[in-house]
Amino acid sequence: MSFDGVQQSIEAPPPSRPLGGGAGLTVSAWVKRSRTEASGLDRLIDFGNGAQEENIVINFGRHTMNYETHHAPPSQRHILEVAAAHDGSFPEARWTHVAVVHAADGVASIFWDGTLKARGAVLLPSPVARSKYYVGKSHWCDDPYFKGTISEVYVFDYALSAHELQRCAHGRSMARAPVLSLAGAWRAVASPPPPLKEERAAVAMAAVATRRSGLRRGGGEAARGGGGGVQREDLQFLMQLTEEQRRASAEQLEKAHVLSNEHVAALEKERAESLERNAMNDVHVLTNRIDAARDAMRRTQAVVRLIKYGHRIQQGIVCDEVTGQSRQPPRLAACLDASSGLFHAFAIYELRSSPKQPLAAAAAAPAASDGSDSDASTAALDSDDKWHVYIKDVVSMRQLLPMQTVWREGVGSMLIACLQHNSEAEHKVVVLKALCEAPELETYYERIGFTHDEGEFESAGLREYYCDGEMVRR
Repeated sequence: MSFDGVQQSIEAPPPSRPLGGGAGLTVSAWVKRSRTEASGLDRLIDFGNGAQEENIVINFGRHTMNYETHHAPPSQRHILEVAAAHDGSFPEARWTHVAVVHAADGVASIFWDGTLKARGAVLLPSPVARSKYYVGKSHWCDDPYFKGTISEVYVFDYALSAHELQRCAHGRSMARAPVLSLAGAWRAVASPPPPLKEERAAVAMAAVATRRSGLRRGGGEAARGGGGGVQREDLQFLMQLTEEQRRASAEQLEKAHVLSNEHVAALEKERAESLERNAMNDVHVLTNRIDAARDAMRRTQAVVRLIKYGHRIQQGIVCDEVTGQSRQPPRLAACLDASSGLFHAFAIYELRSSPKQPLAAAAAAPAASDGSDSDASTAALDSDDKWHVYIKDVVSMRQLLPMQTVWREGVGSMLIACLQHNSEAEHKVVVLKALCEAPELETYYERIGFTHDEGEFESAGLREYYCDGEMVRR
């Protein structure tokens, strides 16, 4: 997420248990800092109950970085500093992985891109409840806001090993989940309020920042959007998207695609290391994960293409050249958490209807008695059969970015169910396009009610239009 250095910051909800105490803690984040002109003290994090009130702080000097713990009463500050004179300046305007590991014995370590920059004894934070968990903002009102970009902030309630820290830095799965995560339920905060004449621009900027970061703002009923939708708790299932929602979803998917590329690169590196160790079981597992990730990326690109170039698609009802079915232009459905602006799943679908006779039969039919042409397209367009849903692609953010914990489980199947029962289709049946060499996906779809059984296609009145590999759900 980008921070303007003026008023943008993030606040996290309290963790399920207080940070601090004998097990230690770890903070891991990717940072691209732009503010080097000031003396510093701008925050990466500041968790506490106010200034000098049980704070856990990571801040920056002009060219340095500090880790601090504050204890009260009485007011005490314990600090570990990276000295620029000895350890080099903090990189400017360049992505750097930073980590603070505070071990159970009280020894704290600061790492930049995996390189140890400082180590020393620091009093462990007290395991007490804290009211505010800030990212990019200080509890001290005179300190500047962070200026730059912060991503993938993870907070663990124990000291990570060197191996675990490396895995965390590269987005790999962890044995124990973080207690706080930038991809979790965080919300944007801004203080002080902007002047009235600037309010609309600031609100728009905050909304974009929230969408980019994967954060959740506080409660409130989700606004209804798009061309019809269904509300389930805080999720909104949209059968069509508004132009604004299309732009927001494209932005989210393009950023997620970059992260997914990085994730695949890390998996490929790990697979190469496993090959060198001759750990073939690990190679097999990693190969499957890489294939699944690439398939999710392919489907993501299909969604982005539809968003960007869908206006070029021929409008109106056409006849499918293969099956002879009447076919409406493809549409995009989505599952949206309106409170955070995050899209959790997408589906590209069409409404299709069987003509009164199959394409081959219509093409072979004799000419009309009045001498006019009679072709399959006309037969399809004149069909009075009911429309059903034909799904061409489904994308789940949980499949695309499995290393992030924010994405809901099961939203893909819920979105399909909503398409089946709440789209404009009168015939409550869903056909899924044939999957190419994706056995794991086929198993998933079978689990949520799809089948290859030709009898089910026949019962749905679609046997004549069934293509090999397609699946149906009634």
